[in-house]
Amino acid sequence: MPAVTVCFIVGLLGVVGVPPFATFWRKFYIITGALRIPQTLGPLVAAFLLVESMIVFGWLLYIAQRVFFGEASPAAEAATDPPWEHIELKEQEFFAVRAPEIAEAPTAAARKKLIAQVPETNWQLFEEYRQARHSDDGKRYFLRNSGQYLLTSTGRINNYQVFAELSTRLVHDRGNLGMVIPSGIATDYYTQDFFAELMETRQLRALYDFENREGLLQWCS
Repeated sequence: MPAVTVCFIVGLLGVVGVPPFATFWRKFYIITGALRIPQTLGPLVAAFLLVESMIVFGWLLYIAQRVFFGEASPAAEAATDPPWEHIELKEQEFFAVRAPEIAEAPTAAARKKLIAQVPETNWQLFEEYRQARHSDDGKRYFLRNSGQYLLTSTGRINNYQVFAELSTRLVHDRGNLGMVIPSGIATDYYTQDFFAELMETRQLRALYDFENREGLLQWCS
């Protein structure tokens, strides 16, 4: 962000009062006027203004160093794109490490048959599988019955659908909201009611669809 960095530094110098910015002359005349006050009051006022300028300069310089030149915080490094996926237990992914022979079953029917045998062969694994299914079932039940996701909680629920609907509910009447989500919000079957409401109520200002077939964005799959 070189342009933003330069603008911030210029603004920093202007706020502090570095010449030739207008704030310099304002502080210059205030300090020179304060020095004309008799006894010790004048020098105290001048010293206070100088100290205040140095504190502001140091604080803004610290912010600039952290924002534009510092290392990313652990929280920023850990931040990733939300998991835009269906809220359902993917058996192949679940058993890929825990029981590869189940994940690598040739057909879904064969995999179901192996899963049915898990309670007899590995009760702990079956308990983990049961809890994972219960967790996903609970999420879907909440989304469909909470009354907060009336337009996006039908069919196969995807995280991005309910995220988009909740976001539109939370935004202020005079506010604006920008989201980077799959373009299926406008084309998927299970989001047609939600997208229709956006169009009817004129909440949608713009929709841009980007494709990455040539891999121009290496970080975006």
